[in-house]
Amino acid sequence: MKHPSIRFRLMLGTGIIVAVLLFVANFFIYRAFERTLTEEIESQLLQSASLLAKSAELEANSLDYEWKDAMNSPGSADITGVFQFWDMRSGRTTKSPDLGDGELPLFYGKLNVPVLREITLSNGRKARAVGLLHHPFVDVIAIAEAAQTGRVLHPEDFPQVVVCARETQSLTHRLNELRSLLTRASIGTLLAIWASIFAISTWSLHPIRELSENLLEHSKKENPPQVEIPHALPSELTGLAGAFNTALNHVEKSRAREKEFTLHAAHELRTPVAGILITLEQALYRPRGSLDLSNRIEEALKITRSMRLTLNSLMRIARLRGGLEASSKTPVEPKTILREVLEAAIPLIEKNHLTIHEGFPEDVPAISTDPGLFRAVISNLIDNSIRHSPIHSTIEFHVDDSSERFVFMTINPCSGLSAENLDRLFEPFQRGSKAADNEGAHAGLGLSLAKEAALLMGGRIDVNLISDDRIRFTLTLPR
Repeated sequence: MKHPSIRFRLMLGTGIIVAVLLFVANFFIYRAFERTLTEEIESQLLQSASLLAKSAELEANSLDYEWKDAMNSPGSADITGVFQFWDMRSGRTTKSPDLGDGELPLFYGKLNVPVLREITLSNGRKARAVGLLHHPFVDVIAIAEAAQTGRVLHPEDFPQVVVCARETQSLTHRLNELRSLLTRASIGTLLAIWASIFAISTWSLHPIRELSENLLEHSKKENPPQVEIPHALPSELTGLAGAFNTALNHVEKSRAREKEFTLHAAHELRTPVAGILITLEQALYRPRGSLDLSNRIEEALKITRSMRLTLNSLMRIARLRGGLEASSKTPVEPKTILREVLEAAIPLIEKNHLTIHEGFPEDVPAISTDPGLFRAVISNLIDNSIRHSPIHSTIEFHVDDSSERFVFMTINPCSGLSAENLDRLFEPFQRGSKAADNEGAHAGLGLSLAKEAALLMGGRIDVNLISDDRIRFTLTLPR
């Protein structure tokens, strides 16, 4: 499975965002530049059309176009483009020399209102044109001269149309140059950003590679120290590295605990195996009577049964820790199970002359939990208090039931315990120094099993010294 690259994602995501932003920015720049150039051409066209309209003068005997003289005058630079005049009264047309044999389309709007339009010249090129309907200029001298001949001049009787055009090839060329410039600038910007991201990510990821190398070296050692976090590691990743270090420490502690568990288990099983071996060897090395042989076989069976119970306890701890044993919740009557477990322990209680004080309410409501795990926890707690109490001592069992939780407590005598060492009682193979009975599979696994089962049911077991010589175990389960 190929894992995604942070660098690739960063470059791809940044590239897409920057490309979109550049496209939008370039679009508005291009449109603004195009609008500016178009407005510039239209302004020149309108200026030319206005000047050309003023060059049409009505004389006493004819209509004169002064633009012909103006084209050769010093101010001719103000008249740009190609243009054409139409005398709407006579139908006569006059055009600029630059127009040659070509013709401009005739179009206009209202009087003295210019109309702009895109046209195609006779040579096939695109152009921008303005059409203006106007009246010729008439001066006082021309009116006087016409009056002497009996004529009255009215400019509105001589409507004129001027169409002035300018090719937009230069506009297109400049826009193409701008488009090319913007494209090159965008590509250069994008490449520069990608190069920067690549360089910065390479520099930033170097401490991560260093951390990875440290982890590889860490994995080669049997008892590795804490992984050193590089000083140059980005602050955003120091929390992850610290969490990884914490996880590794938990793994190492778990490995050490499992290794210790395995060694204790091997040591715990070695003694009964040696006892069975010695018993059977003694039974076989010389002839014995049937009664003696039967007694030795019975002794070997007793040791074997103890081993089986120990192995079953070890296997259950392994299943609980590995999550192989699931908890199935059903309604459970706590008081019923408590009575059954106590009745089963009566022979041992009587044998050790123990006094039992019960603090059970009259009515203990049912709880929803795993019946098998609940019975195992109760059995181990009661069995632990009975087997580790001296002869002729008193043990207390209490149930503190509330609407939100179920609490069961055992209080029994103890000796040689300190508050600092209480948690060790839940570790496998931890025995009290005053166990009242050593028969069966009592290898210090009961409390460890009880704690694992309580956690699996969503509860907990707490232990505390209530005096110098009495200890209390408290089981708390959710209702």
